[in-house]
Amino acid sequence: MSTLVAATQRALEPHLAAPFAFFGHSLGAIVALEITRCLQMQGFRPKALFLSSPTLRRPPGPLLHQLDDDALIACLAERHWLDPATLASPELLAWSLPYLRADLEVAETHVPARAEPIDVPLAVFGGDADPSVPSSELACWATETTAAFSVHVLPGNHFYLRDSRSSLLEHLEALLAR
Repeated sequence: MSTLVAATQRALEPHLAAPFAFFGHSLGAIVALEITRCLQMQGFRPKALFLSSPTLRRPPGPLLHQLDDDALIACLAERHWLDPATLASPELLAWSLPYLRADLEVAETHVPARAEPIDVPLAVFGGDADPSVPSSELACWATETTAAFSVHVLPGNHFYLRDSRSSLLEHLEALLAR
C-alpha cells in the first residue's frame, strides 16, 4: 500500500493547485483515504473524499491472492467480484487475473496505521445488497473525518455503481456543489 500511495501521490503533485476531490471504489477507497491522509500532512486538502464500498475487514477464509487460478476465479465469481463479461471471456480473464491478484494482495496485506482523522468532508457509498460491505457498516467510517460526513446507500451489490450510475452521479454532483 505504501508504494502505491507514494507513486500515486507523486503523479498527482503537478495537479494539486486546482481544486480536487477523490472517489475510490473498494480497494480504491482505501487507497484514496491513505492518499488523502498523506496529502493533508503536506498541506493539501481535497474538496471532498468519496469512499465507495470500502472494506473494513478482510473476509474470513484463505488469503485470496495466494489461491491458485481456478480457486481464485471460483471465489471471485461466488462473491460477484468479477464482471460477467470477464468471466465469459477466457482471454480477458487470463489478462486481468494478475492485476486482480495484485489488488487483492495490497488489500489483504494492508494494515492501516492509527492516524488522526482527516479534515475533509467524507461521503461513503454502498449497495444495499453488497454481501462484502454491508450497508450497516458504512456509518463506521464517520470516525475517519472531523468534517462533514454522510452515508448513501444505493440499489445494488458490490458493483452498485453500474446499475445506480445516474443516482450516484447526482449524489456526487450535489455533494461537490456544497
